[in-house]
Formats: sequence, structure tokens, C-alpha cells
Amino acid sequence: MTFITQVYEQLKTANIVSSGEDFSVRFLKRSPKYYSAIKAQGRDARIELLVELRSNLSTTREQLEQVVDMNLIGARYKNWADIETFVQKEIRARVLIN
Repeated sequence: MTFITQVYEQLKTANIVSSGEDFSVRFLKRSPKYYSAIKAQGRDARIELLVELRSNLSTTREQLEQVVDMNLIGARYKNWADIETFVQKEIRARVLIN
């Protein structure tokens, strides 16, 4: 399983995204079919996309925190920060390898 698929699965399990299309548009900032295309090709995301993903996860979470009491919907988003950390660790690992 590619790293980007692991991230998608975590977001889906946490009910943060509803589909690959949702993930592509909201967090990858790409066309609705982008995630399904790279998954079908067996490719993983480049580090630039992971950096953008990490930023989009953080920005979206921070925006939600401004308008929603996270304690009321905490169960749905309890893993959000953990997923951000998961992506950040992968970015660091890839930078150290290169």
C-alpha cells in the first residue's frame, strides 16, 4: 500500500473524507479523479504533494476549529492531528533519504 493510500484510508476511517474524490479536491487540491488515477497507476505522491497535503490538513483543521466546537464533534476528528503528524514524519523521512 502506498503512503498516500495509507493517508486516505486513515482520513476515510476517521470520517474526515467521504471518498477519493473528496480527498482529491479538499486535501490534495487536485481534480476529483486525481487520487484514483495515481492509485490505479500504483504511484505514490511526490514529496511536494505531501507538503501541500500537510498544509491543507492543518489549514482545514484550523478553520474548522474557528467555527465548530471540536469537543462536540471530537470523535469524528480525534485522529486529525495524528494524521498530520503521520504525513509530517513521512516528509522528514523522505527529505533525509534525499
